[in-house]
Amino acid sequence: MNRIGIIYFSLLPLCVASAFIFIADGLLVSSAGVLLDGFKASKEQIGLVNACFFAGAVACTIFSHRLISACGYERAFSVFCAVFALSALLGALSNNLLFWGVLRFFMGLAYYSIVMIIEVWLNASVTNSIRSRVLGIYETLFYASFGVGALFIAFSLSVEATLILSAVFIVLALLPLNLKALKTPLVPPKAKISLPNIFSAPKLALISDFIGGLCMNGFFSMASVFALLYGLGDGSVAVFIAISMVGGVCGHLLCGVVSDKFGRVNALLLASFLSLISAFLLGVPKIIFVAVFFLGAGIFVLYALSLAIANDAIIDKREYILASRAMLFSYLLGSLFAAPILGFLMSAFGAWGFIGFYVFLSGLLLVITFFGRFVGKRAFKKS
Repeated sequence: MNRIGIIYFSLLPLCVASAFIFIADGLLVSSAGVLLDGFKASKEQIGLVNACFFAGAVACTIFSHRLISACGYERAFSVFCAVFALSALLGALSNNLLFWGVLRFFMGLAYYSIVMIIEVWLNASVTNSIRSRVLGIYETLFYASFGVGALFIAFSLSVEATLILSAVFIVLALLPLNLKALKTPLVPPKAKISLPNIFSAPKLALISDFIGGLCMNGFFSMASVFALLYGLGDGSVAVFIAISMVGGVCGHLLCGVVSDKFGRVNALLLASFLSLISAFLLGVPKIIFVAVFFLGAGIFVLYALSLAIANDAIIDKREYILASRAMLFSYLLGSLFAAPILGFLMSAFGAWGFIGFYVFLSGLLLVITFFGRFVGKRAFKKS
């Protein structure tokens, strides 16, 4: 068994727990647009409610590290799972959009705190030479699980059934880590509540991370709305999202190897080029499912590549939590603005607003990455 296999086998309980969390996230995030559309909410309102999820996620990068430093990674994982499940279940009590916005704030805070814990656990277990491939497999697990969660849209579940089923998956995530003890990362020193120091990260990582947040979570939040505007039914919406997840899996397997073997910048160039071409092709109805496969392959690798660039600069293993906070903060700032921007664009321009959003951002990242490689490493190194 190679080193990557050994790492994942030793962290098998964490991987199983992660899969359940990602299925719940796929179910909650992908169905949100459909459920809110059923409440007769406008596109702008759907975008704003979905943005609350990422507002909570931004809050997690400011507050969550204090709980982790106080009680350790394993206990913090259980606490945030409980908050995530309760926030999902309470949504069955009302269809008031303000109430849903508050609940989605706490869902975002809990979910991304869990993600931060998982990523620190993985990054503390690997070396730079295999980091992208390990993160690529982790992201493959994410997209495969997220895709499974998204497929539940095809069953046209009621609001109550959707929320209860997602809570079941979250509770299942608690079992593996409680049945088998794992070696946890070094607990960071206790710290005051503070904003992450994003400017300590490499600049290219920050830029690609922010654009990745806009692209990835704009898709997660609003792809179902785009598909409905495009004329797809509920079953086709689920297939549309699932195909993008399959594309994301393939993209990670490809870009993980390219990143470790040929450099992070070359992998970013490949990802942004795929995104740009496939975004244009979304406008061709006959090949929309092919286009979304390659769009997923391009945009869904951006966070993992950015995280690999940032973690390459870490020397003290206790600082992995600092890198994860900084990169999550940058990523989630992009995510926070993505859903409202797409909501207004699609309200004004219909499905073409969604397509134009991805054409612009993919082209921007391609230009920044291409010309950035010629200005020297000094522009992007750790400040």
